[in-house]
Amino acid sequence: MSKRNTKEEIILATLELAAENGLGSVSMQQIADRVGIRKASLYNHYQSKDEIVEAMYGTIRQASKDRASISDTDYDALVNGHTLREVLTEAVGSYKRIVDDPQMNLFYRVVMNEKTVSPVAAEIMVKETRTMIDATADLFRVLQNRKMAAFRKVHS
Repeated sequence: MSKRNTKEEIILATLELAAENGLGSVSMQQIADRVGIRKASLYNHYQSKDEIVEAMYGTIRQASKDRASISDTDYDALVNGHTLREVLTEAVGSYKRIVDDPQMNLFYRVVMNEKTVSPVAAEIMVKETRTMIDATADLFRVLQNRKMAAFRKVHS
């Protein structure tokens, strides 16, 4: 088993356990047992459960984007030859495809349930919110520069 596959297995096992019992009740031993490795081996990949959860966010989000065939958006290219309605429909649709991915959806549910008791879950919610705000601001800047829409103030 390669390190990359083991790391992915650890992430998915942690997600499954968190969905079943809540993130707070998941132990490193339970994760190791679910993956079929020794607890000491688990620590060769991740030093803590929080580190696993942080890695889970990036890994699952990217895998969801890949499965939905979504790459980093070039908003200048997106608006070329399209109406404002088409641009907004595509932008919202892209995010919806990420959120609708079963693993991403499960991850969001786990994090949302834990955000008030888990600092790492709260940090992930802040990161995701910042990602969405930044992407929206980038899109709005392009729309405004192309004179497709007008906004009083676009924050970054």
